[in-house]
Amino acid sequence: MPAADIPHTSSDTVDKALPTPHLLTAGDVAASSSVVPSSDSQYTFYTDGSLINLGTSDVFMGWGWVQIVKDSGFLNSIATYKRGIIHDWPFSSRAEAAAIYAALSAFPANSVVHIYTDSQSSIEGLKHCFLSDYSNSRLYYKTTNFELWAIIQQLIVDKQLSVLPHKVKAHSNFYWNDFADSLANTAHTSDDAILISRLDLAAVKVACRN
Repeated sequence: MPAADIPHTSSDTVDKALPTPHLLTAGDVAASSSVVPSSDSQYTFYTDGSLINLGTSDVFMGWGWVQIVKDSGFLNSIATYKRGIIHDWPFSSRAEAAAIYAALSAFPANSVVHIYTDSQSSIEGLKHCFLSDYSNSRLYYKTTNFELWAIIQQLIVDKQLSVLPHKVKAHSNFYWNDFADSLANTAHTSDDAILISRLDLAAVKVACRN
């Protein structure tokens, strides 16, 4: 899908360009993400992931999320956004899960989060989070991206988030979803992309256990 043009937004809601890549933990992602606060603790995000050049030395997984402010008019609806890449084990579902991980890392505690995604695997992954399935070690070898989803589940618990997933039809010319897709597709060439690495996830896993 062609990359969507990034709309003009105010300088206080969009991060300035940073050197790439950054090795950041969930806390660092939250600190570097300019999420626009909500007076009622309700947040709406669109997330997407991208797997490009699979089977080549140039393979990469990109992710992106977009915060939407409802009832603010179409031109002002995008409050802020973030994009990045994740390494190791190239799967499109891993890129999709990374987008959700990055978004949830940015939310304030005790928030109600509406996540819109065109990824059915992400919808199912979040449902397993609600059922606490990732605390069951027997599922380790049966679930794709188990470790990443276990960390997402722990973030939800630790921050006491209420997460409501919504399925969006892919490639339906829906602007906000297409914009998140564009962020994921262009993350590998962007100078403001955040790198989520295996070391990052390991650090978060240790923190969750302590």
